[in-house]
Amino acid sequence: MRRTLLLLLILAGLLFSKPSGQYLGTWASDSGVNSGKVNITLTEAGEGDLSFTYQDQPMKPKKVTASVADDRVDFICEFDLEGIRLKTTFHGTVDGKTLSGKYVSTSMEDGSSLDSGTWKATQQ
Repeated sequence: MRRTLLLLLILAGLLFSKPSGQYLGTWASDSGVNSGKVNITLTEAGEGDLSFTYQDQPMKPKKVTASVADDRVDFICEFDLEGIRLKTTFHGTVDGKTLSGKYVSTSMEDGSSLDSGTWKATQQ
């Protein structure tokens, strides 16, 4: 009976645990023009941080909102690029040690879509 209870507790922990750790990967524009690296940190509490490169230059968003629930991970990043205020939303799924999904960049001034593409990162 104790073994069964212990096994159930371990399985429940695995099923309900959130992905945590350091993830490194890449992003690529649907247009094929832009690409770069992505760096993600997730905590067990479901919080996170995301930074990326654009034209080989590090981009550290001014504000990052992270959400991790079940097999979903979402980041909303706000930053300035050459005087333009942008919001980039990364939506993705968790598959073992891999996070992947799509992103959309919009102008914070008028909401117009500026870029979209895919991203993928692997736990280190």
